Amino acid sequence: MEISTGQSKAPKKANLIDEINSIKDKNSPEYRDKIRQLEKTLGITEINIFGTANRKIFEENLDTMSDRQIQSLANKLKIDPAGSRPNLKQRLLRQFDTQNVASRGYFVPQPQTKQVFSDEQREELNKVLNG
Repeated sequence: MEISTGQSKAPKKANLIDEINSIKDKNSPEYRDKIRQLEKTLGITEINIFGTANRKIFEENLDTMSDRQIQSLANKLKIDPAGSRPNLKQRLLRQFDTQNVASRGYFVPQPQTKQVFSDEQREELNKVLNG
């Protein structure tokens, strides 16, 4: 008679985040495919006007878009759609960088701890509290 401990002996399947973290080459197609899966699962493709939060994926998307699609995206972003395709792609990439860096919190100030008591006051408080 075997007594069960209630724990499954089946190996744990790696989740998508673990798979992404295990990939060493962040520029590989495999990494971008996993990021695409994650973004689709999280709904980023519908929320983000660029369709992704990853610059390399956005560059690939631009390469597969027609001129009309690129101009339409530029109009949505309030970028002048005139000019050559390479210039328009550069403007879209700059806009992507600007919006995504701002949304990642790089410009949000980090909270600073304010010292309420001086070191001497803290020592006195410790003496009073700890006897």
